[in-house]
Amino acid sequence: MSETTYIMGYSLDSVIEAVRRKINGEDVHFIATAKLGEPLDTFRDMVSGSTVAILENISPISIKFNQYHNPRHLFIPYDKVKIKNTKNGVIAFPLNKNSFEDDEEWKAVCDIFKSERISKLHADKGNTPSKLITAMKNSMPKKFVDTFGKALSTTRWRGVNVSKLTMIGYSYEYSFDLLDVEYRETFYKPTKSYERICEMMLDAAGVDVTRLPRKACSKIIMDKKFTDTLVVMDNRIDSYMDYICGMFDRIRMDVEPVKIPSAISTAGDGIFYTPLADEFWGVNVIGKSAYKLSATPVSTLYNDFVSELPLTRTNAKMYNTYANMIKFYGNNKTLDINQRVVTMIK
Repeated sequence: MSETTYIMGYSLDSVIEAVRRKINGEDVHFIATAKLGEPLDTFRDMVSGSTVAILENISPISIKFNQYHNPRHLFIPYDKVKIKNTKNGVIAFPLNKNSFEDDEEWKAVCDIFKSERISKLHADKGNTPSKLITAMKNSMPKKFVDTFGKALSTTRWRGVNVSKLTMIGYSYEYSFDLLDVEYRETFYKPTKSYERICEMMLDAAGVDVTRLPRKACSKIIMDKKFTDTLVVMDNRIDSYMDYICGMFDRIRMDVEPVKIPSAISTAGDGIFYTPLADEFWGVNVIGKSAYKLSATPVSTLYNDFVSELPLTRTNAKMYNTYANMIKFYGNNKTLDINQRVVTMIK
């Protein structure tokens, strides 16, 4: 009798992994631990072209998408914007040539960013983001600093100081890799919910699905007599293992309908990052609807809700610790919570 591979999770990443293994001939069973596809439906999120390509390559169903061009923006109140800007404080994001309406302002920023000191700080992934931010504030043109200085020290992870992030984690918030090019991008939103797509993919691939509560998942993870292959793709591994190695730095993202702010009402669809706002870190606009996104640090996970892990240095170390600890309960068990799906927001 062939060995069964159990994939434990709820994310689109975990569903893709289950379907991929099934297509490759493995006997796969999916253990669903939360609403499938979350938090993408909650965020009203979009996925990148690379993610669409993965889905087209392995999905046993046809998925239709609507396209959204250049849907990521930085919004800074107009009276705080000192670079040339005729879009009411809406700035193309991530920062690139299209973020600057004055070519001379853009060239001056690029030249300084390419300087030996700043380029080295940016390239060294062992650095803390604070060093790069400080160097930029001390070197960049005054208009750039006055516009972006405070924003660069504020991320979506409210309650998590930017100094605690890894450089890789910070790059997800502020990528400077495209600063010297004219960048355009397209994201895709499926016409069906992510939950429904996940359900249809698993069903069409012939993957059996079982929904289990926290205690049942914990029992499987820590049962040394469980000999089948188990891949845990749920970031609540600390809760499942009773915080034996500590608790991850966690943020719960909340979404609330809101009237489209007048300042961005004509800027189109997409996510508008709002680093200078106190109560929320972004507004996602889809058609005539808008949703305010806020962040709250999490102190316990016994309620089993879905939350996010900022890429802090603490989380990087703890991930490795739990990945090693799970092996104590069997070499057939693996922790894999790396995000491969690229989305507009998450």
